[in-house]
Amino acid sequence: MIDWRIAAALTLAGFCATASGVWADDGSFVGRWTLNAAQSKLSPDEPVPKAVMAEVTAADSHHLTWTSRVTDAKGQTHTETFDGAPDGKFYPITGDSKGVTASYTLKGTTIVSVFKGGAAEDTDTQTCVLSTTGKQLLCDGTISFGKGHLDTYKDVYDRM
Repeated sequence: MIDWRIAAALTLAGFCATASGVWADDGSFVGRWTLNAAQSKLSPDEPVPKAVMAEVTAADSHHLTWTSRVTDAKGQTHTETFDGAPDGKFYPITGDSKGVTASYTLKGTTIVSVFKGGAAEDTDTQTCVLSTTGKQLLCDGTISFGKGHLDTYKDVYDRM
């Protein structure tokens, strides 16, 4: 199974990076974002992580690079990076031991991301939009565990 909190952070990072191509003039999405667990609705089977941070270091409409750091409920830190394009194709996530890949597609000011992988070939699809204040990212997602089992979640990220 994919570690969904890491996948969510990766989605956020990809969203930030890809969307910055739309608003490249002001750099709206480049920087650091952190999960607001109090405002988020996690998947029911998922333990609450101690911390989730995504940092976008390079971004344009053809290329994105990000790093995600997740401290899980047990206190272990996981770091993963993505270096790819927002072209709907799947690219590997460096640092992921389960073979998870990510795909990003930009639709105006919204990003749709898909993560595939893990032992059961689970899929996580998430759509994120920037809040009107520009200080939060609001993400709705669906996790498919196969055999008709789905979980939905809402992640809220704050600008650091």
